[in-house]
Amino acid sequence: MNLKQKLMQKSADTRTKHKGQTETNINLLLTVGVIFVVVAVTFGIGGIVLGEVEDETREVTTVTNETLNTSTTTLPFVETTANPRVQSDSETIISYNVTSGTQLGTLTETTNYTVVSYTDGQFNITSLGTSGSDIGLNISYSFAADTNATTILGEGQTALVDLSGWLPIIGVVVAATIIIGLLLAGFGRFSGGI
Repeated sequence: MNLKQKLMQKSADTRTKHKGQTETNINLLLTVGVIFVVVAVTFGIGGIVLGEVEDETREVTTVTNETLNTSTTTLPFVETTANPRVQSDSETIISYNVTSGTQLGTLTETTNYTVVSYTDGQFNITSLGTSGSDIGLNISYSFAADTNATTILGEGQTALVDLSGWLPIIGVVVAATIIIGLLLAGFGRFSGGI
């Protein structure tokens, strides 16, 4: 075999070797892509499950005759309970005269008041159904209280969100590594594998 034939054979061997490396790198890129999709979907489903379980671990607690306001005469006004996550339609509001302590009336479904946000335990009182001048409120309601399990699950959700924030960065680094490997293998400058 003369020198020309040896060089041609060497060139063909190199092309075959790099072609195999390129195919391996493309397969690796596809595999990494599938892994990232599976991880992202797993994180999403994990977040949903953690949220649902967190809601289920809250304990329903009832508060009776919590004083929300001691001397308000200007309507409308917003009163905030000490507890978040007040359960819808669990409230009974009783208005009373602050000076004498006499009951002025119980607010019912027909009384003109609304709830601003049950999540924040806020009640928007537009009318007390009475004409008292020095008005206070007592309210009874139920709310969903956090337990230790709720707190732990909430921390788990936060950690999952923080971790999933790194997925795009990790994906870019891995894809860049594979693409650089493809380029180097394509130009015949890289003899090893990734």
